[in-house]
Parts: sequence; structure tokens; C-alpha cells
Amino acid sequence: VSSGAVRGSASFPMIQKRAAEIDYSSEETNFTLALTTLSGKLDRRSLVIIFTDFVDPISAELMLRTVGRLTERHLVLFMMMKDVELE
Repeated sequence: VSSGAVRGSASFPMIQKRAAEIDYSSEETNFTLALTTLSGKLDRRSLVIIFTDFVDPISAELMLRTVGRLTERHLVLFMMMKDVELE
């Protein structure tokens, strides 16, 4: 789920609506492609919020490497999700 680039506090209701659309999926996410694409679209310093569950150490390491490039110019916030029903 992506909100696209949004500005200002008036965008928070739309961001909340998009966040409510987040649901569990067994499909593996290509974080490298998504974050590289996002980085190419951001032309100003931005706050990037990533919702994740870090299911395995390899995926986490790959994501952190890609996010490392984003943090050179942008502020990145991770929202860690945990689904107790899946444990």
C-alpha cells in the first residue's frame, strides 16, 4: 500500500485511510525495488514511513541496506507490526 507523495497535516486522514488498507499477505514483498523506486521519485527531503514485520533476518538485512541509501537524504521511520494470530 502506498500513499504516494503527500504534503502537509491535511494529508493525515488520507494516510490513515491508506494504513487501514494494510493486510497480511503470504506474497513476498520486493522491498529493494519498492524503496529504490520511491527514492527516485522523492525530489525533496521527506519523511518515509515503512510498515513491516521483518519475517526473516535476510529480508531485514536487505531492507536495511536499501533504507541506508534513503537515510542519506530522508528521515525513515519503521512501524513494526506483529500479528499474534500468526505466531
